[in-house]
Amino acid sequence: MNLHRHPLNGRNFEYFSEDPLLTGKIAAAQLRGMNRYQVTGVMKHFAANNQEYHRRKYNSVVSERALREIYLKGFEIAVKEGGAYAVMTTYGAVNGLWTAGNYDLLTTILRKEWGFDGIVMTDWWADINDEGEPASTANAAAMVRSQNDIYMVVQDSGKNSNGDNLAECLRDGTLERADLQRCAMNILKALMRSAVMDRSLGRFSKEELEASERLTEEERESFGIKWYSLQEKLAFDGREIDTGKGKSFLCGLQTEGRRSYKLRFRVKVNASRLAQVPVSIFTNGILRKTVTLSGTENMWR
Repeated sequence: MNLHRHPLNGRNFEYFSEDPLLTGKIAAAQLRGMNRYQVTGVMKHFAANNQEYHRRKYNSVVSERALREIYLKGFEIAVKEGGAYAVMTTYGAVNGLWTAGNYDLLTTILRKEWGFDGIVMTDWWADINDEGEPASTANAAAMVRSQNDIYMVVQDSGKNSNGDNLAECLRDGTLERADLQRCAMNILKALMRSAVMDRSLGRFSKEELEASERLTEEERESFGIKWYSLQEKLAFDGREIDTGKGKSFLCGLQTEGRRSYKLRFRVKVNASRLAQVPVSIFTNGILRKTVTLSGTENMWR
């Protein structure tokens, strides 16, 4: 949703428009359409991300009038008219403050003035700073205080693999437990309005149930599926599965009678930790769950 502004931008091909009014109207229309089916789009990059060149480091120096009339206007329209409830911040700064921890942008304007009631996430491994301080990926406390709810990406939050300053700031009082709870609340509210919540509770729409009942035998078979018979127990050897980019593997489990089954995965993905290998599980043509595996660097997990 950002505007064309620089010959080295690199993303003009996927931006909506140079005109903030047109950008906002297009985004709002798309969001309204998606919201009908309990999904949404993530508006990015909020805000003033108008060039790709050195986008992690640049500082957009913009007057408040220009920000509100040009660079924020499309986002405002998408929130107020499109019901947006997911936003991604930028890598860079606006007037010296990196957007991932910019309270004025994310709380004062987005949430309080525009009435946004969703989740905000960072771009991957974004820098964050307090006013007048250098930016760092470790300053998660500033992110939480500003209501940027999700840091992308953390490999192991339990071990604090990113080395963030949350525990330190909780101890010294510069971050309150309530700040963390507020972000958790924002995340949970977004989840509860999505289709994934209904699916996790076993709730399916009338249309979904009717569609599954209308499946022909041919549609249920899906050509190319290798079927395995599942009685009480089945161990599946996946060592021959090709998880290379663009590759896919499909198999089916046939059961007799109604039972409860536990699926346990012992996996080794020979790829870097940034790799993404999704495993989707369907029953009777309906998607139940998708688990995304990351590369395990040849270690069993």
